[in-house]
Amino acid sequence: MTARRLILSFTVLGLVLVLPVAVASAQSTVKYGIAFGLGMSNVAGDGWSTWSELAGADYNNRSMAGFAAGLFVRVPVGMRGVSLQPEVLYVTKGSNVDAPIITYPVLREPAEMVMRVRTDYVEIPLLVRYTLAEGKLATPHLIFGPMLAFKVSSKVKYKDYPAHIESLRTLLSEKDITNTKSLDYGLVLGGGVDIVIGKITSLTLDFRYTVGLIGVFEDGEFENIIHATAIPIFVDDRGKGLELKNRDLRIIVGLTF
Repeated sequence: MTARRLILSFTVLGLVLVLPVAVASAQSTVKYGIAFGLGMSNVAGDGWSTWSELAGADYNNRSMAGFAAGLFVRVPVGMRGVSLQPEVLYVTKGSNVDAPIITYPVLREPAEMVMRVRTDYVEIPLLVRYTLAEGKLATPHLIFGPMLAFKVSSKVKYKDYPAHIESLRTLLSEKDITNTKSLDYGLVLGGGVDIVIGKITSLTLDFRYTVGLIGVFEDGEFENIIHATAIPIFVDDRGKGLELKNRDLRIIVGLTF
């Protein structure tokens, strides 16, 4: 699906969801909120195995700590317990990868570094929220829906390499990743609880899993694994973007007014 068709699809979906909101808002109270969260993300898939084969050494993928912060609005849609919750969040996603140092021929024995792959997005989830059973102080709920994410920046930073080799500092400085896609989309699933802390204010605690449905990286030019690491460009030996997708597990705390 092209970026233009994807944006059009989300626009149509948004209009379909906003129409009942406009009707419901005339009958029910619209709630607004701020949200902040912490989580662990991963850029996962077969792509790291592909690079391991090309380099003749292992790339071991690990999770990366990240955050999310933004705003949301919650509007009942006329069905008991069901509301719509569009959000706008600034989120960080990525991985920490234990990678071999293969770009410096002076090294006489194998050495490793940590390669942190991080992409910042403006993420727009369109969530359906279902309240399970209302309590006096706490009310559990489920959430699910699609999300669209727009890339803000995408960088790779190298850490924990041999510090005594001065020239590595420049070669392995933080760099922009050249082939990260400008759009990502996926699904959000989760649940949580609302805790009443005032007459019009409540605290929301959510546990969410976000899964990307498309690869993070575009196709590009590949010369060799050394070139790909130093540029950096995340492609295989055919020039195809590495088969890697975003995965994200978050705890979100929201304050609703």
